[in-house]
Amino acid sequence: MKMRGRIALLGLPALLAALLCVPAPVRGGGLTVGLAVAVTADGSRLIAGGSNRVLYELDPTTLEVKRRAWLGRQIMRMLFSPDGKVLVVESTQAVQWLKADTLEPFATRKDARGIQPVPALGAVAMVIPDYTKPAIRIFDFTDAKEKAAVIYDPRQRVHAYGVSEDGKRLALLHKREKNEDEEKITGRKIPEKLRKEKGTALADFQQRHDGFGALFHVFDVASGEQKFEKRLWYSSQDQDSLLTWQGDDAYVLAHQEACAKIDAQGEVTVFALANGNNDAYHASRDGKTFWTGGYRGGSRTQVPELTSVTFQLDELQGFNETFKAFTTAADGTAFAGTTAFRILRIGADGKIRKIAPVY
Repeated sequence: MKMRGRIALLGLPALLAALLCVPAPVRGGGLTVGLAVAVTADGSRLIAGGSNRVLYELDPTTLEVKRRAWLGRQIMRMLFSPDGKVLVVESTQAVQWLKADTLEPFATRKDARGIQPVPALGAVAMVIPDYTKPAIRIFDFTDAKEKAAVIYDPRQRVHAYGVSEDGKRLALLHKREKNEDEEKITGRKIPEKLRKEKGTALADFQQRHDGFGALFHVFDVASGEQKFEKRLWYSSQDQDSLLTWQGDDAYVLAHQEACAKIDAQGEVTVFALANGNNDAYHASRDGKTFWTGGYRGGSRTQVPELTSVTFQLDELQGFNETFKAFTTAADGTAFAGTTAFRILRIGADGKIRKIAPVY
């Protein structure tokens, strides 16, 4: 009886993670262990931090640790303000604004998750999951004051969101819901040819026949007014999927293999990325390049062509190494953090330039 109670408390994802010796996922693609990373637009400053609650400042070229600072919180995501003077850190307990030069916090928001930059407004957006008035709220980078808020239906739960490049539109993809109108075809009932081919064709078929869908909304950021609504046959299982804009198209990157492009009319095009499932996903500052990674493998994908270059970590002994986070400078250089507390510098061409352990 005691064992059953413990298994029930752990939950299936954590139990499977323990049995398979892989890090347990939280809120979709985010991982509780490993290094999050952030780089300034000019590439001059690089910060890493993770489950050991320490912030590391590294030399962007040599990847050597120059400074350490104790934050005391388990670090999930980080991003710099456009001018590089503020570092915003999301932990499992709160979102904090830090002065980049001292790495000292000057503001905290405890009830928030899923930080995203909004460069057009000089701000950072986040999900505030209030029980009565859940919202995407946008706060100034410099003083942490609220600049805009979009309140959505409390019966919904956001699985992906993103603000357009001009800062005027906000798209929300909500939790997956049963779609009774969809013919459900799963497992061995899926045509054998598709099961063997895998990739985009299989991902598209599975999405069209999994018996689920999701609501998609577009809001005006300034007024908070809803401008578009459509129930899609596409859905994401992950509460922390990434939604990014390219022109009038919204792209959803998810832990599952099936990612999606949603156009202005709400029409969906499913695509699968070259590295398969994603534990880390990131869009470049101009939204034209996706950086994604899972167990050892990663890819750089050009948008809208969706052409990819893949890269792979060398194999370590012991615990499986998975990508946790990516960040990019304006020149296209990417940095990645892993669950083995290693950091990578990757060229704009998708080739790994250097890998170093962080300790």
